[in-house]
Parts: sequence; C-alpha cells; structure tokens
Amino acid sequence: MKKKNTSNHHLQLRNDVYYFVKRLSTGKLIVKSLKTSDLNEAKKLRSEELKKLVLGGEEKAPLPKAKKALRLPTVLELVESYEKWVDFVNAVRKGPNARSAKANVNYLIRIICARFGFQPDSSGKAYGVPAEIADRPISIIDGDLPSDYEQYFWKLAARRGKKDTSTEISIASAIRQSRAIFADKSKASITPLEWYEKEGLALPDSIQDFRKAAGKFSHRGAPYQKPPQALITKTLEAAEVLKRENPALGAAFVLAYDLGLRAKEAAWAKWDWFEPRDDGSFSVKITKVTQIVGQEKGFQGPKSSNIERPGRTIAVPAETARWLYENIRVLQQAEPEQTFDQPTKLNFKKAQNIRGRVEAGETKVSLAKEYGVSEALIRQIVLGKKWKAPLAQVELPEDAGEYVLPGLSFTKRYRLIQDELNAWLRDLGWTKEPGKGHNGFEKASHELRKLKGSEYYVRLGAVQARNFLGHASVVTTENYYAALGDGEVQVLYPEALTTPKAAAIDSFFQGAA
Repeated sequence: MKKKNTSNHHLQLRNDVYYFVKRLSTGKLIVKSLKTSDLNEAKKLRSEELKKLVLGGEEKAPLPKAKKALRLPTVLELVESYEKWVDFVNAVRKGPNARSAKANVNYLIRIICARFGFQPDSSGKAYGVPAEIADRPISIIDGDLPSDYEQYFWKLAARRGKKDTSTEISIASAIRQSRAIFADKSKASITPLEWYEKEGLALPDSIQDFRKAAGKFSHRGAPYQKPPQALITKTLEAAEVLKRENPALGAAFVLAYDLGLRAKEAAWAKWDWFEPRDDGSFSVKITKVTQIVGQEKGFQGPKSSNIERPGRTIAVPAETARWLYENIRVLQQAEPEQTFDQPTKLNFKKAQNIRGRVEAGETKVSLAKEYGVSEALIRQIVLGKKWKAPLAQVELPEDAGEYVLPGLSFTKRYRLIQDELNAWLRDLGWTKEPGKGHNGFEKASHELRKLKGSEYYVRLGAVQARNFLGHASVVTTENYYAALGDGEVQVLYPEALTTPKAAAIDSFFQGAA
C-alpha cells in the first residue's frame, strides 16, 4: 500500500509564492508568506516556522498584510460569499451558470439540514438558508456530514418508495455538487477557497475533512439498457396514432423523441427556436428564455450551459417541423384561447352565441344542459371571463402562443410531459418495474430522449450524439447512450426522408402571423 505523500504539508502555492499554512489546536489559523517560489527553499522555511511554534513563537506568525483578518463565518455568510464569487467570476471570466450555482448551494443546505432532522421547503426549488442553520458556524460541516446525509436520505427514500439505484445516484449527486462550494480548482481567475480568504473568511480543518469524505461518494448510473425491440416498434407505431388523435400529447412526444429534448427544455420550447435551412431541414436553437410569464423565473438554458456555451443547436427534418406547424401552430393561431385551457365542449363561436341567447332571454340553466357544461361556466362566458374576444382582441400575455406545447404556464406544459406522456408510455409497457427484456424504466418520457441519443451515437458517432443531446462531456454520451446495435438502427430512423421545400412555412418560424 502506498504511503500518503505529505512532503508538501502546510505549504500552499499562490501566485507563484509559497505560503506556510497551519491551524493550531486552539483554532487559530497561521498563514505566512515564505517569499519564495522554490519548493526546496519553502520546505526549509516551513521547518523553521514549525520550530517557532514548538518554542511558543506562534504569535509572531502574522497574516499577509494584503488580507483581511480571518474569522470563522456562519453558514449564511459562507453562502453569501459563494454567491458573490459566482457573480464575480461570471463577470470577469468563466464560472458556473446561475442554475448550477444555486443547485450547489441548495444541496449544501439540504445536507446540513439533514443533520438536524429536517429538509427546507423546496417549493419551486428556490429557497434561502433556513433560520435553523443560518447562524451556525461552518465548523458543523465536517467529515461525518456526508454519511449523516446518506443515512437520512435512505430513510426518506424508503418512505417515498424510491428505487435503490436512483437513491444512490441522488445521494452521490447531492454530495458531489455541495462539494463544489469548497473547490480548490476553477477555470475562473480565482477559486472559491481563494475567494473566501480574500473575503476574510477562515475555513476550519473540518472543511477539508468534508471534502475528502464527499469525494468518496461517486456513483455512476447503470449504462443505458437497450429497450426490447418489440417495445420500441410498438411505441413508434402507437405514436403515429397518438399524433392523429391527440396532437397536444403528440407534440410532447415529438419534442421528447424526435428533438431529444429534456422535459424542462420541451416545456420551454418556443417557436422562434426554429430556423429554416437551405437543405429544407430546420435548425432548433435550444437557449434561455428570459421573458417572465406571471411569477415564473424563465428558462436559464439547457443543462450544462454556461456563459461560453449558452445553449445548443440541433437539426430536425422538415417533416418534423411541418407536423408541428400543421397540427399545433395553426390551431394556436386560429383559436389561441384553446391552447391555454383544458379542452372543453365550447369555443369562441359557441360562446358568442351563448351570450346572444342569454341577452335574448334564455336561461343559463337551459344553456348549460344543452351544451353539457356547468351553469358556472355559462355564467363566466356571459360575464366575459371566458372566450371574451375574437382573435386579434384576445387579451393574452406577450408570450401567448409562442410556446410549442399548449399551456399558458410552464407548469401546465411540464405536466403534459411528466404526467400525461409518462402515463401513455407506462400503458405501452415502459414500466418502472422490471418486465420482459428490461430492468424497468425510472423516467418513461426520458427514455425517448435516450432512444434517439443512442441512434445518433450509432449513426453519427459519440461527438455528434453529444452535441445533439447537449452533454457537458462526451464521456457521458459514451457511458450511457451506446447501447443500440448497427442492425437495429433502421427501425428507429427512416432510411430516406422526402423533404419538400419549407418555404411555405418559413415566415411562420420567423414569427410572422
């Protein structure tokens, strides 16, 4: 067994200058510049400094004058300092995107809270540091914290009935991301650890213990399992029927499978993401949506996006874009109100007729029975709260009709995928429980993206598949999407696509009415 290399213990290289760094048993942190960039010379000076401490001369080891006097921060102060670091590095160079940075903070908060037997209110996944831990010193973050969280989360998962594999992945992911707050490496000009020191925050030795313990939590998900061929064929055949009988749900299928979008990306998909290409196909630029609808925060961009790589662009056949246009966009333009409410037995023309008949003396009760709706809905129509204006006069938010999926709010569009599309797939055989030829599918709708990703991998290679899927690294693509054999790809993708000129719908994708 190899011995741990401790030759550089108590030495830190910063800006080509070695520093002597040691925390005393009293908690006092000694940081002193050795004013040399030579490692051997630094080791000699380190020995002298250690001797001074043994002789009781530790009070003579001052902090660098350019630094603030270091102090032990609270959990809240640490979080606030990390958020300042994120703002700083994103302004001057490259740092984590806002979503990733917030996730890092949220995971650390959840892990600390688990030690005290509770979890923060995560409604909407936007929460601050709970009062129960805000003023606690960060010395509570120690080497036992990851294992404490692991035990807490297993108990929580058992109550919720989560599968073992997904639980292991969730635990490892949370601990790994929380560790990023104490990163000693960064593509930016300054690391979080360097930033804290600059801010005058002293990190106790327990932080290093936490980093070491957290580093042991690494769990790879199982490689992508190829679904049974019979299930693939059944699904693609059923999808053609679905697109005819339920265009809204069919659109969700198209975005998840043909475009390979994640659920959140599909829920935020906008028509202006589509651009016609010279060869008749279309490019789709998946990027952030900054416009706010109601209380929503908008879309911060695809997973793994950052300042230098804010999104990704993919190509789709003209047939795919044409189907979306003819079956979804045309309906949105003709009857925009129908895209935001659950389908009903009424529409604007019928509502207009109802108002006229009520004005002529007919009762709301009789009209409710005639149309098979509630009297309350008839009352709303008469008051102008439903279908109150024709096309050009409909009062809708600025973004109304700009999203591909039906639904005014992100939640409605997201639920169309997570609830309705998932339920449709479960009925076809994409069950959570193991079945014939498979070990179970945790996220049914996400399997469509995996299916298309595997096809890209086999047909075009790992790099093209990575670009299509938007993975941060090609390693992810190779680990999880290389499951389909060459002989089975033709089932997933037509050998030839007859793509007529797309000029007729170019103006639509450019935003014209």
